[in-house]
Amino acid sequence: MTLSILVHSILGTILTIAFLLTAYYLLRMVLAPTEQKETFISGFRRSAIWTVALFIIYFLWILVKRML
Repeated sequence: MTLSILVHSILGTILTIAFLLTAYYLLRMVLAPTEQKETFISGFRRSAIWTVALFIIYFLWILVKRML
């Protein structure tokens, strides 16, 4: 297994976990009672920021890999 395939697999796995975590916080936020929504909004926001950052890194990696 080459380094590029290993990095691609690791980044893809981490991105998938981040998507699932974001979906979890979104569902918890929607289904939570009104007094608990603030807790899940902050978790959702933090998870969404990490997911977007990982998405950008993942596709930059694919772009660099294709250019080489």
